[in-house]
Amino acid sequence: MRALTVAAFLFFFAVVTATAANAVDDDIDDILHSLSLKKKIGQMTQLDVTVVLKEGSATQIDMDKYEAIMSEWGIGSWLNSPTNGNPVNNTDVLDIYQWRSLIRQFHEGANKTGSLPILYGLDSVHGANYIKGATLFPQQLSMAASFDREGAKTMGKVAAEETLSAGIPWIFAPILGIGIQSNWPRLYETFGEDPYVASELGSSFIVGAQGGVKGSTDTLDTAACMKHFLGYSASRSGMDRTPAWIPDRFLHNYFMPSFEAAIEAGVATGMVDSSEINGEPVHASKKYMRDLIRDELEYDGMMVTDWMDIEKLHFYHFVAPTQKDAVRMSIGQTSIDMSMVPIDLSFPTYLLQLVEDGHITEDRINESVRRVLVLKKRLGLLSYSSSPSASASASIRYAFDSNEKDAEEEQSSFVSDHWPMAVDAAKRSVTLLQNFNNALPISNAVKNVAVIGPSGDNVAYQSGGWSIHWQGGTSSSEFVPFGGVSIADGMKKRGYNVTVVEGAPIEGDADPTQVEAARQAAAAADYVILAVGEHPYTETPGNIPSLDLSSGQADLVCTLLQDGSIAGKTTLVLIEGRPRMLPACPNPTSSLIWMGLPGPFGGEALAAAITGEISPSGRLPITYAAKSGLISIPYWRKHSQQEASPTIDLFSFGQGLSYADIGVQSVTLSSPTVAVCSSFSTSSPPSSTSARCGGQRKERENDRVVDVAVVVANSADSSFASEYSALLFVAQEYRSITPEMKMLKAFDRTGLLQPGESEKLVFQLRWKDFAFVNADNEWAVEAGNFTLTAGDQSAQFELTTIA
Repeated sequence: MRALTVAAFLFFFAVVTATAANAVDDDIDDILHSLSLKKKIGQMTQLDVTVVLKEGSATQIDMDKYEAIMSEWGIGSWLNSPTNGNPVNNTDVLDIYQWRSLIRQFHEGANKTGSLPILYGLDSVHGANYIKGATLFPQQLSMAASFDREGAKTMGKVAAEETLSAGIPWIFAPILGIGIQSNWPRLYETFGEDPYVASELGSSFIVGAQGGVKGSTDTLDTAACMKHFLGYSASRSGMDRTPAWIPDRFLHNYFMPSFEAAIEAGVATGMVDSSEINGEPVHASKKYMRDLIRDELEYDGMMVTDWMDIEKLHFYHFVAPTQKDAVRMSIGQTSIDMSMVPIDLSFPTYLLQLVEDGHITEDRINESVRRVLVLKKRLGLLSYSSSPSASASASIRYAFDSNEKDAEEEQSSFVSDHWPMAVDAAKRSVTLLQNFNNALPISNAVKNVAVIGPSGDNVAYQSGGWSIHWQGGTSSSEFVPFGGVSIADGMKKRGYNVTVVEGAPIEGDADPTQVEAARQAAAAADYVILAVGEHPYTETPGNIPSLDLSSGQADLVCTLLQDGSIAGKTTLVLIEGRPRMLPACPNPTSSLIWMGLPGPFGGEALAAAITGEISPSGRLPITYAAKSGLISIPYWRKHSQQEASPTIDLFSFGQGLSYADIGVQSVTLSSPTVAVCSSFSTSSPPSSTSARCGGQRKERENDRVVDVAVVVANSADSSFASEYSALLFVAQEYRSITPEMKMLKAFDRTGLLQPGESEKLVFQLRWKDFAFVNADNEWAVEAGNFTLTAGDQSAQFELTTIA
């Protein structure tokens, strides 16, 4: 009888569109109250696909097992790729047709058991990286080097569209942590160390992924997921999932803005930080997971845990004496809605017992289930039972398209429509950090090129983790369906005679005979590309005790650079997810390019830059420390940090060279002096130290303060056309809480400027661009002198405050 009741409600959803907010609420409440307690808890549960896959199969579900689970619990969500860990039965990665067949089985089994439609999620973090032939962009850190909002929006749009074409409406991206810990194995997944860049590029990704409209909408084809809330990237040790120490002032100033921007952009879901802040595991924290996210930030989207993180309150964080206590703490103390359990039924079993024993109220369960149902409603999933082909859910329509030719045509459209976008993104991320005597681009006289180093002919190393498999691809051959182009391939395509010598392994010591072979190849070549870095990794398997480049690669680099004639014709290329310490060698290379993890098309982008087809325009999105003892000191450091060690940076945040003679020509302000409110009224009593104006901060923080015109010019004598990213920094001379040396408050990218052309960029700075969290833990602005800097140009600005 209960199954019939649920089906009746699902049919109702298929034929009725609720327009008024209270009608939508009634719809959700009706279906919520039709569910048994057990099925409600099932909606809060997410399991891994491998739980129900047939033995040895990547595409077939054990329907007896699946239907038994669904009949008992009505599990609300499933996740992951069957080949996430390793190939299964000679299948490296599923294509669209295989994915549709798999997802269709999930829906058919759920429908057969009278369960609500399932919500499937996938880690599409730099494209639909678990779908064969999909478009893989540079990883987020390399995307940040472009300082390109439209590029981030395109990446989100393409990742969502291609994941959706497989029948999957939920992507676990973007990553919004601030990348300040150089050793952290997920640094490359962030948009770098600047809060404003993470806010802008992260929100752009979300808008692209969720249909191109900023703000919350009633309907979605795809739901994005902001992760990981909050402070995950600030691991004190640099190891994954280890404690962060973050004072509240720092949390609000630096770590919250990117998530606040995501919420303003309308992000549908969020994922919880796996670690702890100040000794408090976030998965059990009322402070962070109810007071902050629900009350202060007013977020009403669905929040899911990360992998096994409720269980880890017991055996990893040691705050819960038992697994059952872990469930009680997480659900009872926070507003978490869904547990990525993900490989057993412990979570729903314990949670059911806790409700029946009176430790968790059913109202608390209803709170989360309602958010799950609202998300499913927005995605059209609750209309499944009428007719899959006419469903309001695009993901269901795709899943039930069983025509193999349709899937092949969809996949071929990736190549023609989307791959060029990823190539362009990789080109915009090329960051030239050193170019002595204009060694690059290489001259027309160069015919023979030696590509040396473990990263010179390896697309898997270019792509990093979350590429085909969780820990990345195992070989370049896996990337052939993804259009992979290694550095060697890119040069060969341009007609050069290319000699490839690995010279050293990516890890461990080098064989002296291999190093000597590399030296001989370099000596004989007209030009040398020396590509070093890291193998793919993510999360805990990527933990390392030192940022030093591996011993074998260090020996290789210094052996080649001992010879000044080789050093003078060598470009050192860094293919890495974090800033590895470079060895001290006798001679510098003539040029150095940071690529980060540019994705499968990185070799094409690098070859285009080295040969002068494009002028590099990337800018470093992190601080590259000069010494290992100086890592993890971001550019927004305090003056005392700089005084204590004047040579912190080997390469600075925002650094990047061009072949063109291009740069900022002038910085002009709309007014040299402006009076603003020091702070705004709140529900709490005003402090004696703040002059206040009317209106809430959230209503007034975007009040316009001053316009800044930045003119970028490409010299008439320049030999190259180039794009240029203008970065506008703000620095306050004195304030009651020690000021940063500077903070990025605006950026934009010009079009392609020909020699002699210029472009004016106008930035509108707002109240919040001058604000900080004061001693009373309130956002405020203090009167004083400010310096606004872009490139080598600056302007002075005086701010006064009024009540």
